[in-house]
Amino acid sequence: MKTLIGWIVGTLLIVLSISGCGDRNQDFSVSTMDKAPAADPSIDAKALFQRCVKCHGKLGKKQALGTSRVIAGQPKEVLMKKIEGYQKGIYGGSLKGVMSPQAQGLTPVQINALAEYISKLR
Repeated sequence: MKTLIGWIVGTLLIVLSISGCGDRNQDFSVSTMDKAPAADPSIDAKALFQRCVKCHGKLGKKQALGTSRVIAGQPKEVLMKKIEGYQKGIYGGSLKGVMSPQAQGLTPVQINALAEYISKLR
């Protein structure tokens, strides 16, 4: 009986620790974030968004790979944190490998403009 209980507890601990590593669905609280500055109007955010269209759709309403959240209309600050997290490889869970290359090379100014553009998609 002790062996069975130990096995069950051990299995639960492993499952819980693994599920804690999958941060793809991590929520960012806008209330704890600083308000992002306005996007630079000289940045062509619509052109930047073209890298997103294949998976997220023209209006950002498609669930990429059938598992991601719809990105259209998410708060700008949240989108910025997510894109920055993909760049650093600290956000995205199992989709990290797909999104990281998409976010690489974007400057903070471009991230700001792209996030603002996506946040306004409806």
